[in-house]
Amino acid sequence: YTFTEKKIPNDDDPVVDVAAGRFFHLIVTKSGKLYGAGNYFLKDIKLECGKKYAKIDLAKGAKALKVYCTNVEKPCVAYVMVEVSKGKTELWSAGESSKGLLGQGENTKKSQSFAKLDYDSDKVNFVEVFSKYDHTLALTDDGQLYGWGCNIQHRMGIKKEGDKFKPTLISFFKDYIVEKVSVGMSHSLVIASPKDNRSKKMVFSLGKEEGVFSHYGITEEESKNMEILITHLKTFDHLEPYLVEAGNRTSFVAFKGDKLPSSEVGVHEGTKCEVTGESPIQGILHFYKDEQKKLHVMSEAGYKKIKDVLPGVVFATKYPIKNLESKKFPKIKEIDLLVNKDETVHETYPHYITNLKVGDKPLTRLELTETEFHNSNTSDLDPLIFYRISRPLSKGKDLPVMNLPDYFKQTKQKGLTIELSPDYSYIKNEKIIEKAKDTHKDIYDQVVKFPLQCDRELLEALEKHIKDNDLNFDET
Repeated sequence: YTFTEKKIPNDDDPVVDVAAGRFFHLIVTKSGKLYGAGNYFLKDIKLECGKKYAKIDLAKGAKALKVYCTNVEKPCVAYVMVEVSKGKTELWSAGESSKGLLGQGENTKKSQSFAKLDYDSDKVNFVEVFSKYDHTLALTDDGQLYGWGCNIQHRMGIKKEGDKFKPTLISFFKDYIVEKVSVGMSHSLVIASPKDNRSKKMVFSLGKEEGVFSHYGITEEESKNMEILITHLKTFDHLEPYLVEAGNRTSFVAFKGDKLPSSEVGVHEGTKCEVTGESPIQGILHFYKDEQKKLHVMSEAGYKKIKDVLPGVVFATKYPIKNLESKKFPKIKEIDLLVNKDETVHETYPHYITNLKVGDKPLTRLELTETEFHNSNTSDLDPLIFYRISRPLSKGKDLPVMNLPDYFKQTKQKGLTIELSPDYSYIKNEKIIEKAKDTHKDIYDQVVKFPLQCDRELLEALEKHIKDNDLNFDET
């Protein structure tokens, strides 16, 4: 396959915007004309084009400025930002959707010409539109966010599930300026700044589905809290996000600068550095309890100032430990564990060492230099607690084993969750054929003939039925 030339309608009227859907695309020219190619969509709006562009007339002499569209087979909807008079813009839509994607009101499921969405364009001025699957988000000139279409699993962050047939304000962001948006299949991602702190960039995930959590950036336990439908992803607060992309249960965030997302990964709520006063401490946390059982905590900056006078053995972590002060840690006497201070040491210390287990299962031991620990490394996102030792261990001595569940809450899932969906239209399973020759062809033919656009609708209907009836398959 190679790129082929597509002749634009008028060489003197260059293309300024393009949107590609499934089996069609639309272009806007500098003079404000709208053209389309691909009969799959154009037939829905009473046009046919063959292999050439067809001009799409807009009512009231409106001038096209930008164009957007869904990119799935069904529902197939396109939007055009038009200028209806000097300085006055509106958002129009055309196509067909039973879930409200047209945004023209509950009584409009099909529009064969571009028409204005059901909103007050004198008060709301849309500047960008984001749409892929079955819900659409739009950004206004004052940084507010609206949504319409399918709201199953609260994918627009709106509390009441069900389809929204006209632009609906997502009130969560009333105290924010929304800057970047991306819509996925069952969730959305947003970068926003508080109105009183525009320099701070925060990442939010929109949507909630109990038991499904990874692409929302939350834990399994958090997925059960249906009161919080928009989640602030605090993991990224120390970074400068500038781009988000939501897909089919996948999420991507891009950052400026040379910091990694794993750097300063922890926000240690309830802690205050006794050296610098930083609160809460973010990133690396050093801590220990003295002989009077008083807890001492230090941020990374605080550690650097007093590291030479710290006890020979202290603890360090990058992962937040809830209720740190109430946790019991091994009592250590450095005189019993470490070599004498006057002994010759051939390596540079301190070192950071783990000696951990989960229940009866020991975890792989890690030993890092100070530089390795303070820089980003592959274990940064894991809930680990390190011993920071200022001198080598004495011969025959070892650090006490710590049981991680005593400090961190365990989730039911761990590792990778992989979903395998066989495509019976692509390859036949010979083993099934051998065992069920008589029925295989019938099954195969039925699967192949099942309309592709119904796959997701069937899945959503099943998910809704399971949720509405509180079905439990744990024992099946």
